Amino acid sequence: MNGGRVVKPAAGQPGAPQSPGQSLAILGGTKVRTSPFPTWPVFGVEEEQRLLQALRSGKWGKLNRLPGIHPQKRPADCTRHSYHLFLLRIAAQAFGAPREAILRALQAEGIPICGGYALPLYRQPLFLNKAFGPYLPRAVARLDYGAVSCTNCKRICAEQGAWLEQSLFLGSQSDMDDIARAFEKVHENRGVLKQL
Repeated sequence: MNGGRVVKPAAGQPGAPQSPGQSLAILGGTKVRTSPFPTWPVFGVEEEQRLLQALRSGKWGKLNRLPGIHPQKRPADCTRHSYHLFLLRIAAQAFGAPREAILRALQAEGIPICGGYALPLYRQPLFLNKAFGPYLPRAVARLDYGAVSCTNCKRICAEQGAWLEQSLFLGSQSDMDDIARAFEKVHENRGVLKQL
């Protein structure tokens, strides 16, 4: 910021757009994605098979190769996965800006992404207050979520986590490419992210 104005780096300087028309949408550039993603379906067998096929196909695999983006790995011994969300970590240092600026820039590019839980599950009132209703009657007395501290979980919730809903992966290869292009564009323009 310079006197309340956003100052864009000059061509050739770090963070400058790579080519004309590539400035971030949040700064007045053109969005990567202007059409909506597929809507959440009534989840029948056909939709489930499409989703599983898309996620297993690696159509989203470009995200694995982007700097500062770390999709959740599926261990080799994992035999089932809900695919409820596509979870990833964003390494803010690779973008030179906090996660919130990166998420805002991606959202402005037309990618519906969020930071996930603001608090780790074990810090949610349901767990801290042991509000399990009639469930776990024998375990409640020995549960103490107030004593739990998971450093990595806290870091992911506060600084690194990002979620893409599974419905985004029900579309075409072009839909997957738009997601990757938006991440690439935000990374290429990372020099202006601190100003957001």
